Amino acid sequence: MRIRMQDGRIFEGTATQIVQSMRSIAMGAPNMTLSEYIDWVSTRAGMVEGRPLAVNGVTDDERCTSLVAQMLESGLAERA
Repeated sequence: MRIRMQDGRIFEGTATQIVQSMRSIAMGAPNMTLSEYIDWVSTRAGMVEGRPLAVNGVTDDERCTSLVAQMLESGLAERA
C-alpha cells in the first residue's frame, strides 16, 4: 500500500510499516510504543476532525490497519 498524507509525505508498505515510519519521524514519538503512538495519532487527528479516530483491534497489526483505514476514510491521507 502507498499513501500520501495531507502534507505531501508518502508512506509505503503494510499498514504496520506505514505507522512505524510515521512514528519514526514524529517529534517525541520514537520513544513511544507502537500502541501508544496509535493512541496519540488518533487523539491528535481528533483535533482536526472534531473527534478521535475510531481505531479498532487488539494486536498492533490490527490497530495499524484500522488507523490507516480511518486516516484514508477521514481524508487525512489518500492512496498514492
